[in-house]
Amino acid sequence: MTVATGFAIIGCHAEGRSRRFADRNRWPYPPRMKNANVFVDVDLTLVDADGKLLDGAKEALQRLKDAGCHLFLWSSCGSEYCQKVARLHGLTELFEAFSAKPDILIDDMPATCVTQFVYDVRNERSWPALAERIIAKHID
Repeated sequence: MTVATGFAIIGCHAEGRSRRFADRNRWPYPPRMKNANVFVDVDLTLVDADGKLLDGAKEALQRLKDAGCHLFLWSSCGSEYCQKVARLHGLTELFEAFSAKPDILIDDMPATCVTQFVYDVRNERSWPALAERIIAKHID
């Protein structure tokens, strides 16, 4: 990951995967980024199991966007589902694009396709606290 571009992923992961990435978030001097690309998952991250927007999510996403982050909404259910959820909750303008989660990546620099910055919103005090943590640790 370079200083100029990078990305963080906010979502929920299976227990084993969360633990594997958790140690990477404890680096003593995490890289700071400008124009960070932040990919946000839909189900159980942005909305609960009933489709209700999680408390503070909209304000936190606005804070990330105001700090210069580029926000993308993705889901294993596809881009149309992402757009539908964003429209339902008045979030469309916050996101630059909507996408299905990738299953296979093809890239000339494969090492740049993985990020050490993975956050599980369920392990945070709140969405706003998560946004402030990301900005404090990673956004220049």
